Amino acid sequence: MSTTNIRKHLLDNNFYTTDTLPPDQVFHSKISNIRKKLNIDRKKIGLREFEDIIVQFSEEPEDPNEPFIVTYLMEEDNTGRLRHSVMFSSRHLIQTYMKPEKNWLLSLDATYQTNAGDCPLIFFGSSTKSGKFNEIGAILSNREDKVAYDFLFDMVKDVAEPLPIASMADADKAMTASIRDKLPATTRLTCFFHMMKNVKQRLSKVSSLC
Repeated sequence: MSTTNIRKHLLDNNFYTTDTLPPDQVFHSKISNIRKKLNIDRKKIGLREFEDIIVQFSEEPEDPNEPFIVTYLMEEDNTGRLRHSVMFSSRHLIQTYMKPEKNWLLSLDATYQTNAGDCPLIFFGSSTKSGKFNEIGAILSNREDKVAYDFLFDMVKDVAEPLPIASMADADKAMTASIRDKLPATTRLTCFFHMMKNVKQRLSKVSSLC
């Protein structure tokens, strides 16, 4: 999670106010200290160790709030390279936000620079009319392509009741193709930030011609 998102999370959840919120450098220092205390470093692990971790956390815990590996994919692609996607969530989050008994909107985005392998981490959740994002889970995948998003949307099809009426994300083409294939009745939306970014880019081209 970026420093900007950490600051937003703390403000949204009333941990700080705009007057008491520490500056970025303080956040970086605190995060660094926490990582050292927990012995969290960006070291690489072997395939066998990775498989052991998956097995260890794949069993659904008794505590509905405890996270676990809901499902995973590990196979060779047609070039012989290993492909993996591992989904994390909790029973409470799935039951609360994927089975809401009302229409809901699926939001998702991928971020990088969170691990030694620079694998994309795909966050997904539901968004309300007021703009609040309720995180459901995350997927650690070594690809950001259609197959990776198929992995997510297959799970949504199997679990969600009802299926989301719309999905909101950036303009990633692989994601769009996967949504059209797996959730054809779901309206594909582009988030406001990326829409405005595209509008500004297009307007800049027009203004340069005037």
